[in-house]
Amino acid sequence: MRASLLLLAVVVLTAANKVYKLEILTSNAPDAATNSTVSVSLIGEKRRSTTRRLNRKVTGEEPNDHFRRGGLDKFKFTVTKDLGRLRCIRLSVTGDNPWRVESVRVTPKDDRTSYFYNVAGEAVRAGRSNSMKLCEQGSETYYITTRTSSSPGSESGDIRVRMRITGDRGSTETGVLDNRGRSDFRRGADDTFTVPGMLWVGRPMCVEVTVEGGDRWKVDYIDVRCQRNRYPFFFHNTAGQWLSDGESVLKICK
Repeated sequence: MRASLLLLAVVVLTAANKVYKLEILTSNAPDAATNSTVSVSLIGEKRRSTTRRLNRKVTGEEPNDHFRRGGLDKFKFTVTKDLGRLRCIRLSVTGDNPWRVESVRVTPKDDRTSYFYNVAGEAVRAGRSNSMKLCEQGSETYYITTRTSSSPGSESGDIRVRMRITGDRGSTETGVLDNRGRSDFRRGADDTFTVPGMLWVGRPMCVEVTVEGGDRWKVDYIDVRCQRNRYPFFFHNTAGQWLSDGESVLKICK
């Protein structure tokens, strides 16, 4: 009888354990990297996990190799209690240096991936307000194509572009639009960005583009599609507005 109860306890404990894989992208902004200690907790429908210090990657690098500018760090850890469906994460830093996260992708074993974006582009700082809560927006995937103008000087090699899409069912926001490993926003070129984990907004009515960085950029039009409906919605920069740190917002509505 005792052996049976022990076996049952082991089975229940094993069933409750769940391995989560985290992929954390640090921003490409000049001041994004940190050598501070970064910790994370996962927040589900049922409960939140304990806070875990992220001190070693899946690939085994030493802690001081973490959270470099534009770097992608991978971690995994086991949670012993059922969190339910993952909804949010909370990131915190301990140390003298702030850290600017771009996005986080969390994949539980045998479950779908959740995506979290730092849509405000803010830094996580040490001190009283040393944490940042990022929450999942939805499960829709958007495909956003930008056409950079062919006017002289329109291309940009040092600009970070975010976008808010507003439709007849709500709004959703991207992180920085970036195709890792290639140069985006070249003069006269089309760039398509795939953004999962977004809220389905219905029929897109407006796009609001926000930029930052030490450059300027001119877009001719933006094409918005989603997984649910691949029909294209075009938003044209008919005013010919340039975007830069000095004029960082472009809003186009139908």
